[in-house]
Amino acid sequence: MARCMHLSGRMELCRQRGFTLVEVMITIMIIGVLAAAVPPILANSIERAKISEATAALGSIRRAMRMYYAEHGSYKDPYFTAGRKVTFGRILMVSDTDLEGRYFSSDCYTFERVKRRTFRIKCSGEASTAPAARGVSYVTLYINQLGDIWRGGAPDDSPLRYLAVPLVGRD
Repeated sequence: MARCMHLSGRMELCRQRGFTLVEVMITIMIIGVLAAAVPPILANSIERAKISEATAALGSIRRAMRMYYAEHGSYKDPYFTAGRKVTFGRILMVSDTDLEGRYFSSDCYTFERVKRRTFRIKCSGEASTAPAARGVSYVTLYINQLGDIWRGGAPDDSPLRYLAVPLVGRD
């Protein structure tokens, strides 16, 4: 204990104020543990944002394909060939502007397979020219006429249901 001057002018014993070295070290350790936990959480959030953007665009394309089917009675069209952009020829009610996003550009969305009553659209991050395209080259998603969305090359009849929320308005 140290001696302190009281307001009245007399000397008294008083406690020193401040933090001990142990308290400071414990605080630094807690901050370090919390800081180490942030990057994985942030990376997971960014990954989910990329998938959500591609899923939303694929849903828009699916709706446009369903409108096309309602008008023509088939998904077959000379413009709907494998590897061609879905916006080519402006046949569908979806434009390049509709598909431009932060991670994926309209170049990413192509026809994979189109038959009379079925289709499969591919979203490949390799073709992206979007502002934040770096880091999406490994992303490949597919959607079919039923609204099933899957990653990679899984066959149509066994989609990987990795998405927590299915497409809204699924028929």
